[in-house]
This record gives sequence, structure tokens and C-alpha cells, in this order.
Amino acid sequence: MLKRWIGLELRRLRTAAGKSRPETAQRLKQSRTAIGHLETARNLPSAAVLEVLLGFYDVPERLPFLLDLVEAARKGRNWWDRLAGAAPAWFDLYLGLEAGAAELTSFDTYLVPGLLQIREYAEAVIHGDPDASEEEVQRRVELRLGRQHILDRDDDPVRLWVVFDESVLYRRRGTPRAMAAQIRHLIEVS
Repeated sequence: MLKRWIGLELRRLRTAAGKSRPETAQRLKQSRTAIGHLETARNLPSAAVLEVLLGFYDVPERLPFLLDLVEAARKGRNWWDRLAGAAPAWFDLYLGLEAGAAELTSFDTYLVPGLLQIREYAEAVIHGDPDASEEEVQRRVELRLGRQHILDRDDDPVRLWVVFDESVLYRRRGTPRAMAAQIRHLIEVS
């Protein structure tokens, strides 16, 4: 999430300074794509690049603050990194935003939301993908269950508001025993 914020801040500062991507790329002697990668959080800027950018944007006083953020982003490791391939690369942004959220709202019509699924239910849902190997299924289940830690974290757990269609409770996913356990879990967490 820090990487994403740094990228958004660099774009905001460039726009506020009235600079275009081509102008910024020319100043750094890099391609427009390289600037895009900084602003979309694909890459983090080096200290030297950050110093040049902030000078070019006429906000050199922001350097110490942004250097600290870049350092923190470099040190940080996302909990889901160990599950590489369990989700597409674009989903990293969603996972980062979800992990940093204070409150989430969800409306679902077909399934129990992933943040409320028990292992057996999640396995049954993910096994619905005929192209997924057993190893992929297990990585996706671990990812789904890992996401749930935001609900009981010690430091400011997420407030989760969920509405789902009653038919979700009647659509069997897995065994009858798994469905009964899923419904008990929903009662407990509510």
C-alpha cells in the first residue's frame, strides 16, 4: 500500500507542478514508461531519482518524508508474497488496499464473501475452476483464509459490512457438513 501511495503522490506532485510525463522523462533522461512505472507503483524511485523529481516539481522539502516512505516500502513484505501465483498480479493492489482498510462493505448474490468463508467452503468454490491444479487450489485457499486476518488483527480490526442474498445459504458448496459449518461460522462472526 505504501508503494501505491508513493506512486499516487508522485503523480499528484507532477500534475500540481504542471509537468507532463514526457517533460519529466526528459528531465530524468528516462522513458515515459519509466515515469509511468513510478506513478503506478510498479517501481520505487531511487533516492537520486526522487531528489531530481522533487526538485523538478519545485517541492524539494518533501524529500526527507518521501525517502522515509520509500525505505519503509522497500523493507515491507506483503504476507501474500509467499503465495506467488495464487492470484493475478493486478490483485496485489486490491490485497494491499484491503489489508490497510478500516472498513469494508460487500454485497454478494452467489457466494459467501471470501472474508467469511471457512476452509471447506473455499476449497469447494475454488475447485469449481476446472483448470486449477490441486496445488493451485490450496494456494488460493490459503490466500483467501489469510485475507481474513484483517478481521481479528490486534491493531484496529476491519469493520466489515456484508449483505448477501439468502439464496447463498441454499446453494451447496462442498458437503452438507461443510455447509452446516459455514452457516455456524456466519452466525459466530455476525
